[in-house]
Amino acid sequence: MKEKALEEKSVKRFIKGDTLYIYINKSKYTRTWEVYQDYYNNKIDTIINYNYKLKDSSEVGFIYKRYQDFDAMENDKSSIIKKADKDFLKKNKKDILTCKFFKKNRNKEISYLLAMLEQIISSKKVLFIIDENEIKNKRITIRQIKLNRSSNINLMIKI
Repeated sequence: MKEKALEEKSVKRFIKGDTLYIYINKSKYTRTWEVYQDYYNNKIDTIINYNYKLKDSSEVGFIYKRYQDFDAMENDKSSIIKKADKDFLKKNKKDILTCKFFKKNRNKEISYLLAMLEQIISSKKVLFIIDENEIKNKRITIRQIKLNRSSNINLMIKI
């Protein structure tokens, strides 16, 4: 299945490069929520979950955490957050996975869609998210994220 997934045009497009940007916009197939957690050392971790709903109602999720892990928190090393002009979207279009990817491939079997996604994500060193709701005054916020390993067990088994 991996070899077949690699031949998909919508996968080939994202295989090159070490960075993937994921653009999320409000739709019936997306869900976003934010959580704040207090820790013993008086640090507050901001956690934002971004999920795409698949045709079987399971979800593929990505997660932004102010601190990627407890070591980063102890060392006060925050996740990367960048600001850019909105024209960043046009300049980096080839590296931005959008809801269109999920909509275009919505009718494929879930296991095959997950194999496609696994091929894209596993070839990247860094994942970033661009949330349409955070675009203000023609400036976008780009947040370093990770795959939410509890969002879809079928994908997690493969990666």
